[in-house]
Amino acid sequence: MSPRKRTSVYFDPELLAGLKALKARDGMPEAEAIRRGVAEFLAKRGIATVGKTERKRGTTRKRP
Repeated sequence: MSPRKRTSVYFDPELLAGLKALKARDGMPEAEAIRRGVAEFLAKRGIATVGKTERKRGTTRKRP
């Protein structure tokens, strides 16, 4: 499981309605749409974030 942290944010009713409409149309969960939106916002402003491809891999088990 990925190392995610829970956080609380407040949205205007219009934004929530838009997220629900997106879910109904595309089937994308609201949380995923928010994550993608924040990631795009940060990328446009030049803020680098660590993606899934840059995670450290676990070590393999060495057999005797």
